[in-house]
Amino acid sequence: MWKYLLILIILVGGTSEAFAQPGRGMDSTSRARIHQAREIFLKEKLELTDKEAKAFFPVFREYESKIRRGGKNKKQGRKKGDEPALELTEEAAKQRLLTQRKQRQRKLNMRVAAEDAYLKVLPAKKLVKLERAEHEFRQKLLSRLKQRREGGRH
Repeated sequence: MWKYLLILIILVGGTSEAFAQPGRGMDSTSRARIHQAREIFLKEKLELTDKEAKAFFPVFREYESKIRRGGKNKKQGRKKGDEPALELTEEAAKQRLLTQRKQRQRKLNMRVAAEDAYLKVLPAKKLVKLERAEHEFRQKLLSRLKQRREGGRH
């Protein structure tokens, strides 16, 4: 466990610089290092064998990419005339709610499809742990980034 935490700390150390630079997002090298750390973390938390990991991660990456692209479309749609709710007409508000509902349903459908694909390569007992493990990884990553930022201000 400590070995993986150390890897995460090293990777986050390199990525915090990318986050700290104004006007720049995370570069592809930093993103790749975070994905690598995430896979190491998930492999341990899900207790995947090498064979399971080899079968699971390509499918995982494919669906994560699809879900991420779906999220980008949602954000782009929001930027196109996202008026404050108080300024909307009743009809425009209903339309916005309908659009949001469709986006949530599309995301849910993608997650269900991903889960079905994951079940083809992993036992359900291991898959049940996935959501919690991903949450733990994000929390650790955010915590490390926050510590780096706070450490840099002093």
